[in-house]
Amino acid sequence: MFAGFEKEGVEEDEEEEEEEHRRSEIEEAKKKSLDRGIKELICAVLRRRDSELDKALHKMFSAVEGDMEIGLDGNQFFEFLAGARIPRVETDDIYSAMDTDADGLLTTEELMTAVDNCPDSSSGD
Repeated sequence: MFAGFEKEGVEEDEEEEEEEHRRSEIEEAKKKSLDRGIKELICAVLRRRDSELDKALHKMFSAVEGDMEIGLDGNQFFEFLAGARIPRVETDDIYSAMDTDADGLLTTEELMTAVDNCPDSSSGD
């Protein structure tokens, strides 16, 4: 009588593990590629601060009182994108996608990777 309940419990546990694994894979895929539109938006926001991305990052970290050695938390990133009027939910999604190591801090390296190959604002293409 109890053996049937145990078997059902094991099957449910396995299904939950598979579902969690699928969710994890989806999250990893999201983190690996940033939507082109999002990348262009972040590049545009940075370029408003300075045409050179390195200088723009320094200015951005300074404006939100971030530490370039440590990184930005979610609130600082939201403050950074506030001028672009992006809703908090979307900002959090972008932040999660850019925080590739999922440590809760967006490092300078993660930001630079996210905006790698920004379209050149001076090109007339």
